[in-house]
Amino acid sequence: MSNSTYNIVPIHWGSRGIGIPDWFSEFTLCLSPLIAHILSGAPRPSYLTSNRPKWHDRLCLLNPISIVWRYAAITERRIQTRDWQPKDIAVANAVFWTPRGWDGSKIMRWRAMSYMSYLPQRNRVEFLSLEMLKTIILFLQGVQAVTAILCNYTSTGDFTSFDTISGLFIPLGIAGLLRVFAAPWLTDDFNFGISSHGAERPLRSTNGRRTMPLLMLDDIGYGYGQKEQYQSSGAADGHPWLCGILRGLFMLPVVGSWALSFIYVTPWIGSFGLKGVYTTTGFVFGLYYMFLTTPMLLIIGYYFCKGPLETTIIPCISRVWYKVYCVALTLFTIILVVITAVETRKTVCGKYTSHATGSQHPCATGNTKLIEIGPTSDQGFGIIQAVSGQTVVTNLTGSCIGTLTPINH
Repeated sequence: MSNSTYNIVPIHWGSRGIGIPDWFSEFTLCLSPLIAHILSGAPRPSYLTSNRPKWHDRLCLLNPISIVWRYAAITERRIQTRDWQPKDIAVANAVFWTPRGWDGSKIMRWRAMSYMSYLPQRNRVEFLSLEMLKTIILFLQGVQAVTAILCNYTSTGDFTSFDTISGLFIPLGIAGLLRVFAAPWLTDDFNFGISSHGAERPLRSTNGRRTMPLLMLDDIGYGYGQKEQYQSSGAADGHPWLCGILRGLFMLPVVGSWALSFIYVTPWIGSFGLKGVYTTTGFVFGLYYMFLTTPMLLIIGYYFCKGPLETTIIPCISRVWYKVYCVALTLFTIILVVITAVETRKTVCGKYTSHATGSQHPCATGNTKLIEIGPTSDQGFGIIQAVSGQTVVTNLTGSCIGTLTPINH
């Protein structure tokens, strides 16, 4: 087979022999990185109107692109703000749902104060706190992701790392490394909402529209025309060169993730040592992460190049095309999980793989070798480490897993 062509193995049913307890274990490993990524990275909305966002509005907050943007924007907000106060950390972390939709702009530092019921006691996160624990967990997942990805391109790699259901979302852990930048200022120790006002009521009517207290700012000391007051209030931009360095550091993992995703789907690399050869799971897995990292690279790169990050919510969150993309990514996620669940099988050594019986054995990875007997290739009976000299195995019936001591004659 030429190294410049694709060989995608047709989908097969490999999971027929997996028991229910094993399924629970595999799906727990599968969903843990995804759930941790969403619960720790997606903010809790603060509702400043009686209307609630629709499901597609909420879905956009869960997109990895939105979460990575939030980490970068909060970090840059801290760099820009000279006089960083508890209300600044609260407003930076809050995602406000207003009559105009999502709002995470700097101006909410004044608009939202009349909706505040409590604020953090300090202007940074306590080391012994739930948010810091989330950061540590996501950081460790990020280290796991980087290690697993790099190992798959070395001789010590385990080609079952990603081509089975338990490894589908391990690469999402890379976002946990980006969370470290914003870790001192990530908190949910605040509350904003119309409940602090009692019943919601309009202040005035314009052209038949009800204008809510959020949009009428004269009563809270700031109006739309008071730009000078905003710039002299301690929230003006500071250290623009640091912001540029920050964006560059954030783009490195984004570009690296895209590059690894692209390399993975090229026939010159292939999946886990098999150049140009993919299971259906492996190929869809590669396309999935290309579908995730390519828009991330383009969207975040575009807004980073435009200048200062003025909002902690990704600016395109209300655009129809971004909502369509978020829905498509969700459907793609479901399709990937279903295909992988169908193809995943359990091998004699306890590993799981989407490779069919008769292909390269998942128990023989790195320096570990598999010796087979019999007319078919699925009758593996021993696993030994490659050693110098001659190894002789005699009178063995069954399976042997481990390291055998060589006998030289």
